[in-house]
Amino acid sequence: MSTGIPLTTAGGTLQGLVRTPGPRLAVDCELTHLAPSAIDFDRALIQHERYVEILRECGVDVRVLPALDGYPDSTFVEDAAVILDEVSVVTRPGAESRRAEAQLLADSLPSDRGRLEIAAPGTLDGGDVLIVDRTVLVGRSSRSNDSGVEALCAGLEPFGYTVQVVDVKAALHLKTVLTAPGPGLLLAAPGLVDLASVRHALPEHEVLEADEAAGANVLRLRSAPREVVLVSSSAPGTARKLEAAGLNVRTVEITEFEKAEAGLTCLSLIWKRPV
Repeated sequence: MSTGIPLTTAGGTLQGLVRTPGPRLAVDCELTHLAPSAIDFDRALIQHERYVEILRECGVDVRVLPALDGYPDSTFVEDAAVILDEVSVVTRPGAESRRAEAQLLADSLPSDRGRLEIAAPGTLDGGDVLIVDRTVLVGRSSRSNDSGVEALCAGLEPFGYTVQVVDVKAALHLKTVLTAPGPGLLLAAPGLVDLASVRHALPEHEVLEADEAAGANVLRLRSAPREVVLVSSSAPGTARKLEAAGLNVRTVEITEFEKAEAGLTCLSLIWKRPV
């Protein structure tokens, strides 16, 4: 369901950061809620290359970092950092095997804004942080603990963000089960996220339910002349629902990464560079 429309940005360039998968992804990736399923690494590489191509077609200036062979999950760069207009947050991932990833990524983060680091005993995965305008929803999950959430809240308070903690149920990250595909719109996996907290923080937003397990994690690219939302090819029902809501939908195949409990947002960090 691709419109095939290349997009350009206005008021700043969309910057993107990705990391090439390493072969250990297929055998040593962290799993919390899914049973192991054989990952075709060659296919994963092809899917990752196509993902990067689509980002570029949609107006994102993408930098591709080399694989980190000692870190099976390091292609999921979203968990190692959170990038806001005013500050970059270097996280401290909840899985011990991933702790070093954040520091290894730090030098590649934008240098035109401040820097905040989550310190022990706090843990925070970027996949648990959903930024909706000036509201930041933070998932309390198996990967992000209260200390990490509190550190993030304290670090963002000077910039005027409102932070709302959201409990995540039987899912890896908040953005596994909740994303913001368009203005005034949220997309949720029913029963897996505390929607009462979400509605309290964003009372004016409409909440749509994803039709498939992979559907709730979508990637919104705020480009011009028309925004685009990337949806997993594993979620055709959700894609149709978002198109019916008037969104410009483009589907992307990431089946091999979904076997590692990942979604579209996990594979990149995207931010707007000022003009």
